[in-house]
Amino acid sequence: MNEIFLERPNPFPRESALGWALRAAELNAIPDALKLATLCKNFHATTSLVKFNPSELASWFDQAPSKLGFMSYSPLKKTSPPMFRKQPVTPKMLNLRTPRICPSCVQENGYIHAFWDLDLVSICPTHRISLVTRCSACNKHLSWRRPGLLICRCGAKIKHNGVQASKSLVTLHQQLEVTAYSKQTKALRQLHIESTAFKDISLRFLIKFIETTARINIPKGRSRMALSLEDKMQILEKPAKLLSDWPTNFYNFLALLNREPYPGSKSIGFFEKRFLYYYIEQLFVAPEDFMEGNEVLSRLFDQILTYPNRATYSELPFFSIWHL
Repeated sequence: MNEIFLERPNPFPRESALGWALRAAELNAIPDALKLATLCKNFHATTSLVKFNPSELASWFDQAPSKLGFMSYSPLKKTSPPMFRKQPVTPKMLNLRTPRICPSCVQENGYIHAFWDLDLVSICPTHRISLVTRCSACNKHLSWRRPGLLICRCGAKIKHNGVQASKSLVTLHQQLEVTAYSKQTKALRQLHIESTAFKDISLRFLIKFIETTARINIPKGRSRMALSLEDKMQILEKPAKLLSDWPTNFYNFLALLNREPYPGSKSIGFFEKRFLYYYIEQLFVAPEDFMEGNEVLSRLFDQILTYPNRATYSELPFFSIWHL
């Protein structure tokens, strides 16, 4: 069985599961990643990309299942959430249907990064440019059904056509990448990024916090799915600036919630309304996030007590309740 494939590539620590399948397909002259999975009688990839498990292909490549299994997003139990490098995430936090890549990284490293499979990721923190989602020749979305890492389904070479990212957006993605690989020592060593303030925060919670803040800035009437990569970059600018001093400080956080215009807003009461809706109701109520949410709120409220206008904030009902 394992004589089928002449080329049996070892996975890189930060390699995407489907990216590895595409690389293996290209090396063995197989049309695409999903065709490779089908040849190995792994039909999960054709029905649900998140269920694709490279370890099930191990014998076809003369590899130990554990050597390929770390890349899998498939949970150990059917009722469990998907996993990203030993960390639970929600299905919406992954974007496997419309792959995105940084051609420069692929050219330099020879593989597709798993980090790009996270839906929130919009830029390459290494080259400080937006990821590529479409082929510049045919203008169609990239697909795993393509013949090579840098070759589109139409046959054209995938090239950079992105825009430069701001410093704050690059910093945000660097911090997110450290958190994403925090449970994988080999991958973490390759980043060459100093430890961040988010090293003890789970990937799921950090993504939810960023998305919650970004949701404030999504234009009315625009769904999450309708946002282009450029839209996402623009929307993420606000949380990027907010998180430049979080969670050590909360000055940017408070400034953001107070400055953003609300129809008819003339008092600090709208700060309370916004905070209650976006953060208490939408983020911290989930049982799995309660402990981290509790810690973040405690830090925020403790710092508010040092502000010149602390009396105004401390009079808010939700602040008083939290400090009972």
